[in-house]
Amino acid sequence: MAMFGPAKMARPGTMKVMAGIASGFDLMAMQEVGSNGSTSSEETCAKVMDAFVAKVDEAAGGDYYAYVHGDQYAFLYRKDRLEIKLYKLYNGTEAFTYDPLVAYFQVIGRPLDFAMITVHTRPSLAKAEVPAIARAMDETAAALGESDVLCAGDFNADGSYYAEGEGASLAGFPAARFVSVI
Repeated sequence: MAMFGPAKMARPGTMKVMAGIASGFDLMAMQEVGSNGSTSSEETCAKVMDAFVAKVDEAAGGDYYAYVHGDQYAFLYRKDRLEIKLYKLYNGTEAFTYDPLVAYFQVIGRPLDFAMITVHTRPSLAKAEVPAIARAMDETAAALGESDVLCAGDFNADGSYYAEGEGASLAGFPAARFVSVI
């Protein structure tokens, strides 16, 4: 999806469809939120997400959703099903054009917690940034003491950007350690 900012929010039909889709999920990673990714503003991101949460709640028929955000990213989550334990921009050893957003969730009423990372690699730097995702996942697992780490986003891991590998696994993400869903 192209940038999710004020222009998109001004389209009632688009918002109705997107809110309806989002209301069917407990957790959604969002990217390019707020304004142009290179000049993303925290204030614009918060305004867009506040308005979007209101639309998603309307579609869901109640006050169910909340979000956390950082830079151009956001996690929209159903607050009666997930509790946010921590969120921050990634600040580990790997370099990314846009620092990924990391969040640590607890499933309410169940002994299940997990970390989630959302990342958008720069196409021209995908050959360096895609392998860095695996290391960022390892660093997140170690920092949180949490072995369940999911990563979602736009990896730009295809075609001329990155040799995506053969079979079911993304190159650089061995099947013995990672499940790749593309």
